[in-house]
Amino acid sequence: MSDAADTMIRLRNRFYEGERPLFGLTDAELEDIRFYPGESALKHSVDIRAQC
Repeated sequence: MSDAADTMIRLRNRFYEGERPLFGLTDAELEDIRFYPGESALKHSVDIRAQC
């Protein structure tokens, strides 16, 4: 049996820019992520955990 945390995407220490860079992202953990100019960086994303 697989633990849900095993399938979670982990993104750390990154930066994104432009229109909707992580559009529709699901089941993810974001740590120390920066978003530069652009719109709706996480539009339609679900089950996201974030911390700085």
